[in-house]
Amino acid sequence: MSTKSLSAIAEDYFNNLNPLARRIADDVESTKEAYEGLWNTLSLKEKNQAIDETIIQPEVALKYALDGGDLGKDFPSWYPRLRIQTGLRHVIDETGQ
Repeated sequence: MSTKSLSAIAEDYFNNLNPLARRIADDVESTKEAYEGLWNTLSLKEKNQAIDETIIQPEVALKYALDGGDLGKDFPSWYPRLRIQTGLRHVIDETGQ
């Protein structure tokens, strides 16, 4: 029986998943090494922020922070129906049987 911890098994899985996952895992590992002993004292939110600051380039973070987009826009609770004449018929049973 293996004595690996669940986190070690998860790291192995993501390291071998694909090249992109491997690169992200390497970046996360280098961030952990940069924080040395302090890493274990950080909260989950602080760890995520440190990883984000390491992986996401500052120019990109600024671009999306300043852009803002239409995030405050109210979206309808329904989606518009595609109105293309496909030649298909819709049969609706209105009797409920």
